[in-house]
Amino acid sequence: MMDFDVGYDGRYDRYEARIRAFPKKIHEALQTFHGQRRLLLGLENKGHVAADHVEIVVKVSHGRLYHRLQVRDVLPPEPPERRPSGVIFNVPHVLDRLPARPSRIDVAFDEDTDGAAEIRFSCEDFRHGRLWEGELFVEPDLNAASPVRIEVRVTAANLTGDERAALMLPFAVENRKVEDLLDTSAMALKKSSPHASWIRGLDKDEFDDRVDVGDRDY
Repeated sequence: MMDFDVGYDGRYDRYEARIRAFPKKIHEALQTFHGQRRLLLGLENKGHVAADHVEIVVKVSHGRLYHRLQVRDVLPPEPPERRPSGVIFNVPHVLDRLPARPSRIDVAFDEDTDGAAEIRFSCEDFRHGRLWEGELFVEPDLNAASPVRIEVRVTAANLTGDERAALMLPFAVENRKVEDLLDTSAMALKKSSPHASWIRGLDKDEFDDRVDVGDRDY
């Protein structure tokens, strides 16, 4: 009984629910998949003192911002695999999902802001001479006028004032049928993502931290 999968029925029910919802989501998923743009964000402390409790706020007009590239629901989910249910077998799965707690010098992303028009990064101790480079992904609202405006504001608790930057991101809208982008018989992409080469260059260990493929815990 150590290798009997007691949770398979529940995971299969979640898989079946996603399969049923897939046809209603595919057009929006493809729009997000092809419409996102990757932005690099750099922050450097050129002063002579460490900046305490730094907050980086990024805002977008008429769009959404993400910490990772969104590829969820582009292809249908695969059925769940059987897992042994003994405690000794489940411990590694639990440990893999435990997030690492950021240290004082880490630039941490506020997960609660993911997918919103305003996202936040923070760092308790951003020392002088340090350069941090991060990334984010913007999905323009295609019903709004081009260009999208992106604003960045940086503050620190022990420093007066703030630092600001802005970027105008133009875009053009193309009308496509789902069948132009997806082979609905083989369930394979006909047109690759604009970020395909970037995805191929990712190491296996960093893939989950930089690409969001949705809930795979079923």
